[in-house]
Amino acid sequence: MYKAKEGSVLVLECGEKEERYELLCVLKFNSVRKRMSVLVKDVATGKHSLLMKGADDTVKPLLECPDSLKEAAAEELESFSLQGTPLLQALAQPSLCAGTM
Repeated sequence: MYKAKEGSVLVLECGEKEERYELLCVLKFNSVRKRMSVLVKDVATGKHSLLMKGADDTVKPLLECPDSLKEAAAEELESFSLQGTPLLQALAQPSLCAGTM
């Protein structure tokens, strides 16, 4: 859960643990990409992650995971949709090599 922002560092509360991520880059939402992305660095480990959110029909084609997970996600989205819940999907790349950015 978001706790605070200290300069470019986001402080998150994860249960009993506090995590800090340096916000390196924000790709704002636009009507062409139909999604937004942020690049962050874990202050403790130095690992980089790319986080993205957007409409399910934009994000779903970008998923690279087993078909069983895609099917489970589709079922959950359908369930939320039937309840009239607005839908967004989020993707996270667990870690990125600094040399690839």
